[in-house]
Amino acid sequence: MELKDKEFLTVKQLALLLGFSAKTVYRLINTKRINAYNFSERKTLIRRCDINVLFEKSQIGFEVVLRPTEQRKHAEIKDCYTITEIQKKLNISSGALYNIIKRNNICKFSLGKFTYVAKKDIEALIK
Repeated sequence: MELKDKEFLTVKQLALLLGFSAKTVYRLINTKRINAYNFSERKTLIRRCDINVLFEKSQIGFEVVLRPTEQRKHAEIKDCYTITEIQKKLNISSGALYNIIKRNNICKFSLGKFTYVAKKDIEALIK
């Protein structure tokens, strides 16, 4: 039976149907954004009508994000550092660097096997 025709869905089925991870579906259940019914420790079902209602009206806590069709123009490679160069310059791990880049909304781009960040963005971060 196809998922679209089922009246009750498991967490995995709902995740597959919506294109989410199972962890995201569980997070939505735990925050009460999706009604779910626990029949046992290993069996959680979600009614189809609860999912349909979710998309029929805007929900508090959900945000529609529209992304611009234009991408930012990237700096010239001569004006950029690679991730490895930044790690050596700041003496930090790659995970810490990616957190800093994400937190400060710094634009990065990949070309070939390297990821680049504009020197001006890193210099502004250091100061």
